[in-house]
Amino acid sequence: MAAAAEQSSAPRRLGFPDIEALKRLSVALNWPHTHEDWQTILLSGMVYGVRAVDGPARAEIDACAALFPYGSPGGPNCCVLGMVMVAPHARRRGLGQRVVQHCLDARSPATVPVYLASTAQGLALYEGLGFRPVGHLSKMLADGPLSAPCGQLPSDWTIQDNIAMADFGPVLTLDRAAFGASRDGFLKHRIGQAAAHAGVRDVSGNLVGFGLAVRQGDLLIVGPIAVADDRAVLALVHHLAQGHDGPIRIDVPDSRPALPGALEALGFRLTEQPPVMALGGAGDAAGLPGNGLPGNGWRDYAAISAQAFL
Repeated sequence: MAAAAEQSSAPRRLGFPDIEALKRLSVALNWPHTHEDWQTILLSGMVYGVRAVDGPARAEIDACAALFPYGSPGGPNCCVLGMVMVAPHARRRGLGQRVVQHCLDARSPATVPVYLASTAQGLALYEGLGFRPVGHLSKMLADGPLSAPCGQLPSDWTIQDNIAMADFGPVLTLDRAAFGASRDGFLKHRIGQAAAHAGVRDVSGNLVGFGLAVRQGDLLIVGPIAVADDRAVLALVHHLAQGHDGPIRIDVPDSRPALPGALEALGFRLTEQPPVMALGGAGDAAGLPGNGLPGNGWRDYAAISAQAFL
């Protein structure tokens, strides 16, 4: 295996000149990431990849992985690992482990917890590196358009179309509380990429929730959604998906157990339940807070941004 692995270069940091090669790697795996997705990924995290050693300077990318540090400027509370991809022709050469380990080695400090949403193909790799399951996601798909929610918003709550500049600070505060770490940079880029975004206000006019929806071709990905009330989640999902008659996807953490059933009433169906996994300080779970998820265990986090970012 060592000799085969040498056919690819050492992992290197990738950037904007690599977007087209990264898109081709996505296409080879039937992952629908767009040019805009890769811009957000590269602006929000660190992407490392390997290429064929005998290829040109911009040769096709054999494997890549991304690390997203979330937290304060002085150091992240946690990191998220995502976009772990190995080209079909380059499998069984240890490249996935090489790029993932390179991401883990890039943490600062080296003991900061790392989270990820695992595919079935990646489970053995992550378990071998010491990750443990701390929950699951319910991957829900709908063909669109969605049915209207049966329930009503809490009394005198309203949905405000678009997140205004004045609301950006409160949105970041809501996301920090719901996710459990600051993702300010990522959210700025994701809001700019979003096809739709909206806020929820209570009777006093306070912003108590928000949600985004991002297009990937014909697919609309709804998330993140941060709001404590499930009725507000359903109203936000319906609002964000208005006018979209193609496929719609939302990934719900199991900290919100009633939501998948409620989403089925809108027209969603459960397709997968990928595990959320965590690696704590010093390669074990010792440093993980609470139930192993950041913050309060995602009790106010109704839908993740996407599996790449959580």
